Amino acid sequence: MHGVPLPFTEYWLENREPALANLLYLLESAGLRARTIELATVRGDFDVLKSVLAKADSAVVAVCDAETDEDLGRIAEASLAVDRPGFFIGSAGFAHALAHCVSRAGVPRSSTHRCEPSTRGALVIVGSRSQASRAALSQVTTLANVERFSVEPALLGGDLQSAVHASLSDAIRNALKSGTDVVVDIASTASSKIAGNPHLVSALASLLGPAAHDASALAATGGETAAALLTRIGVNGIRLLDEIEPGIPLGLTLGGVSVPAVTKAGGFGNEGCLKRIIERLRFIRQTGTVA
Repeated sequence: MHGVPLPFTEYWLENREPALANLLYLLESAGLRARTIELATVRGDFDVLKSVLAKADSAVVAVCDAETDEDLGRIAEASLAVDRPGFFIGSAGFAHALAHCVSRAGVPRSSTHRCEPSTRGALVIVGSRSQASRAALSQVTTLANVERFSVEPALLGGDLQSAVHASLSDAIRNALKSGTDVVVDIASTASSKIAGNPHLVSALASLLGPAAHDASALAATGGETAAALLTRIGVNGIRLLDEIEPGIPLGLTLGGVSVPAVTKAGGFGNEGCLKRIIERLRFIRQTGTVA
């Protein structure tokens, strides 16, 4: 990350194996066969790259090296050129590269996507404690009709059936029902490692599960936060419809709940991104136009 090995950044959990920063090791430890496609191959002869990618089937994961948008573009183009393109996993930059390749076919834009207008507030959860997310969090209180609940880690470690938890849950639900946008975060600690703790994130998702059903829309910062919350309320997917800004997608949830949803990686976005997310979700609930 910016030239620093991942285990030495704020995004790495304490006591996590440094070897898990290696994608090849991570995939193989999960029982998948994987192979590396070096940068020289990515930047070399296009037919060779295409041939190498074609050899990756459902049993082999191709882990491609890349440093620039041009590298991602070559990987996307070569992947789509094989007879049976595989399943793509990657960054927002890779998604852009794939979309750029597909758009050359002139596929028409889909019609406007709508949802029912609502008078209820949006629920925004900040599980990530990265510097980028904290900076964005400090800006949301400048918006009118926003209420912030900062939950102490010790509270999440306690009994989720306690009167304190019930009172907090009721306060959040009442705010949402009244039309107030609610922002919930895990309070900062003195820990030097500020990446999201999976146990705290899971407890936060359990605490907020009932409130999520009262929200007109959902937004979550931090991949583990989003996964925990959406799983908790029975969501099994998101139909992607738009990108609010680079790396911040907007869609409609699929499964047990169907509401507009925004997800943001902990380290993505500048200090105004959460504020703009809330403004976009307000526009959606007022007009019914998602994208």
